[in-house]
Amino acid sequence: MITLKKSFEYQNYLSELLSSALSVLSYRDNITTTTQKHLRKKSYSEATDEVIVVKKQVEHPYKINDLVSFIDILVNEIDYLTHAINKAKSYEDKSYDAMIAMNNKKRNILRTYETMAGLKASESTIKGESDKFNADGEQVQYKYDIEQVTTIDFDRNLIKGKISRLRHELDETSDAIDEMQLHSKVDYEPIFEIGESFEDVVESYAKNLNS
Repeated sequence: MITLKKSFEYQNYLSELLSSALSVLSYRDNITTTTQKHLRKKSYSEATDEVIVVKKQVEHPYKINDLVSFIDILVNEIDYLTHAINKAKSYEDKSYDAMIAMNNKKRNILRTYETMAGLKASESTIKGESDKFNADGEQVQYKYDIEQVTTIDFDRNLIKGKISRLRHELDETSDAIDEMQLHSKVDYEPIFEIGESFEDVVESYAKNLNS
């Protein structure tokens, strides 16, 4: 059994291992072997033909088939852990996912209210344009001042009260989420040590597989 918080860390670690494995398989040089036949004898009868296996840019301490098999293990562990986490995400009638989702919504509302609370009434003078006829009867444009007043269309004190309440609720829910992460138990036992390098994990797996 591990805590919910630890299970999230381990879930991320397994995902990183899987990404590293797929990265190795995505590089052509890692999954192919190039053999060159140097046919010198055709051009020079006294020369000797030679077969050369081109050296790979990176030599891995495991076989590609072993790595493919290792990916199966990772997928199974990620799937098993995910199901175990989902079962553990209910603590004292509280739903972890529901609390996370609601907190995100409340944060969006809070950001909007905070922006509103920062608005202030303002006054400014801008220029307007219109047409008139001059002394010669010609239509010409003229400019004039426009006094512009912008006021807020809401109760600032009401919004400030909402901000205070939302901050309090967010803190309470965050504390509950932290408590769930530390006290909820996930029915799962890690098979790798978090922090162990990808190369070491795969090499160890390959040795056990072929022993």
